[in-house]
Amino acid sequence: MGTEVKPVKEVKAEHLLIVKPAAKVSTAEAYKAFNAPALTKVASDIVLSISRADEQFRNSYPDALHNDFEPVVFQLKPEIERAKNALLDVGARASLLAGSGSSVFGVFDNQAAQERAVDALGEEKGWRLFRCATIARAEYLSALGECAAPLGAADGIKGIDIGA
Repeated sequence: MGTEVKPVKEVKAEHLLIVKPAAKVSTAEAYKAFNAPALTKVASDIVLSISRADEQFRNSYPDALHNDFEPVVFQLKPEIERAKNALLDVGARASLLAGSGSSVFGVFDNQAAQERAVDALGEEKGWRLFRCATIARAEYLSALGECAAPLGAADGIKGIDIGA
């Protein structure tokens, strides 16, 4: 169990919007407030319940995206929770706290939806907005350049066979 590795299929690019509200929470503060005995469930059969990127996963975003820090960080800094909810209110398919805070991100169906969210949230005082998108595997490997060689690239990204 856990020893079988299979390549994942290529998935379409996702349009993301990162919101950094004025509220700040340090990683140390978040971990201190978290007060959990362990961040992994060693006794459980499944530590990573979902670790693949395919259409089934994409359709289950709201259920699959989870961050144990959210209740703690949202209690410490309610403005961060407000930013997450604002992303959902303006059309994000899903939204999640990034790491231990202070930013949240939303996943949008397309660039037009992302732009509508930017327009809607742009007036929030103290909020910084960052448009971004995921990239295709070939684009990622190309950006890696020489570093992609261990992944099977002989000439840049030509001939890469990682089972896609």
